[in-house]
Amino acid sequence: MNFLAPFGFFFALFLPAVIILYLLKLKRIDQPISSTLLWRKSLEDLKANTPFQKLKRNLLLFLQLLIIALMTFAIVRPVLRLGGLQGQSFIVMIDASASMSAVDVKPSRLEAAKRKAIELVDDMSMGDRMMVLSFSANARVLTSFEQSKAVLKRSIRDISPTDAGTHIQDALRIARSASDVAVNPEIIVLSDGQFVIPSDISLGGGEFRFVPVGESAENVGIIDLVVRKDFTMEERYEILVGIKNTGLQEQEAYVELWGEGEAAPALVSSPTENTDVEPARALLDARRITMAAGASETILFKDPGNFPEKIEVVLDSGDVLEADNHAWAIVPQEKAIDVLLVSNGNYYLQRVLNLHPRVRLFTSTPLQYARPEEYDIVVFDSFSPPALIGGNYVFINAVPPLSDWSYGEALQFPVIVDWNQSHPLNRYLNYENLVISQCNNIGTPSWVDVILESRETPLIVTFQQEEIRGVVTNFDVYKSTWPRQVSFPIFFTNLINWFQSSEGFAQFMKRTGDVLVIDPPEDLTLTAQLIPPEPAGAQEIAFSGVNPVYFNQTTHRGIYEYRVGDQRRKRYAVNLLSPEESAILPKTSLTFPNTEIEGDEDAVEANREIWRTLTAAALLVLLLEWWIYIKRARYSF
Repeated sequence: MNFLAPFGFFFALFLPAVIILYLLKLKRIDQPISSTLLWRKSLEDLKANTPFQKLKRNLLLFLQLLIIALMTFAIVRPVLRLGGLQGQSFIVMIDASASMSAVDVKPSRLEAAKRKAIELVDDMSMGDRMMVLSFSANARVLTSFEQSKAVLKRSIRDISPTDAGTHIQDALRIARSASDVAVNPEIIVLSDGQFVIPSDISLGGGEFRFVPVGESAENVGIIDLVVRKDFTMEERYEILVGIKNTGLQEQEAYVELWGEGEAAPALVSSPTENTDVEPARALLDARRITMAAGASETILFKDPGNFPEKIEVVLDSGDVLEADNHAWAIVPQEKAIDVLLVSNGNYYLQRVLNLHPRVRLFTSTPLQYARPEEYDIVVFDSFSPPALIGGNYVFINAVPPLSDWSYGEALQFPVIVDWNQSHPLNRYLNYENLVISQCNNIGTPSWVDVILESRETPLIVTFQQEEIRGVVTNFDVYKSTWPRQVSFPIFFTNLINWFQSSEGFAQFMKRTGDVLVIDPPEDLTLTAQLIPPEPAGAQEIAFSGVNPVYFNQTTHRGIYEYRVGDQRRKRYAVNLLSPEESAILPKTSLTFPNTEIEGDEDAVEANREIWRTLTAAALLVLLLEWWIYIKRARYSF
């Protein structure tokens, strides 16, 4: 036991003072009387009339001494050290990830963790210090080592929940670094334990305590959302929703698909011409599912037409975690693809490129070729320009004018030996029956990706160098059987989709904690804003020339809207989609390399002051003493 105000022991001097008052005799007053016959008792007292008398047992005396003792201990503020906390430098780490929003502990796991942290602050002794960190996708140092309880409490109360996953490694490294320079350090983690500790992180010196938060494991959540092209109808989409019951009991849930706005047209001229009118929200489909404990299920939503641009999946399961019950998707608006064919005349290429419903084909001869930046894709047929700028290029029977490329002698009837079946350009393709009468022996850099090759030389390769992306087909289509095979139109459909993949789903759909790449507008004088979902407010974006801005504060799920001036340029769907966060069963221990830390719910009890209890006991004893005194005084008359 320690004392926060040891000088209060001077109050104990009242103890001998009370005893002295009981030892003193009453001062007698001389009074003449006619006879002492009736005052023999008084005469006996007079014979023993000395300043002090023998101390007798007196209940009131004992009660008064007890009152003074209790008040003395209350004044010196005794402190009981509970839970084994012996350090003077506390490093408190509070988990603010998505799973901490579960409401199995009222009002939520995060609020319960904050409440325990504030109890630690209340019970700090004189000279104790505390450092507070919060962590989810990233770590935040809220206060360095601080003694002010008001500052610490304010920092803890300001911690807000996030919808991000848990990455504790950065927070642990910060805590370890702080403990290396602290006096008697002690790291305390307040969390449900839904994270994995990397193998390269050790405990080091000092105490480490884990305080588990949470009770229930029952939860059904959306753990995956995929928007892809329909395999049977290339220009339409289908949505796959992955759902998992991470609890220990069978659960029933409803899965709803909502859309906002009219169905997207098959072709629009620009993806940025969006209006500010918020479209109506409509229910597109709904499913009822029953899932066993630990089971996963994938639900496929298909639409006979085109999905609206904004899609929301809602899981109605009545569980304790809301963060994984919603997921959004932005379905890209199909736009026209301007393709320039530079050729002296190639019927097969013109026909196959015109088959794609989104392609607007333009043609040019090699002599007329001048402005590649006006087109999404440029196809060179048996021709290579003297130089390239950033863009998408296809070389047929030619190689790009880049370093480390060479164009050698002609080869007759090359034999196809292999092709990369996993590459997007070879989707649904088989080259076994392809016959090529002539190609050239080309030399390629080490950074190309060969997707079709013969014994002697590569036949089709892809490459990307900075902002230049391209495909090289090392033979003339007229000198092959390819135009008469079904793989010919499929290859060019895959090729156009591959070039457009940078404008596809990965750009519009992110997970919490991911980075949004925001391209600058053409007019840099216009005000640019990124509007996150509530409760965060709009943020101004400052661009430096033509360089994009990388926004990494995607801590909340929902739709992030990029606006330039008064127009909406782009929307991003940010979702949790984390099986780890959906598995909300609180852990009872943390596993470090070669160490297992058991959870201790009482670890937050420290430096417990008991002066309030002592003061209350003193008041009760005082009331008892008063009652006894009044009772005795009544019977003395």
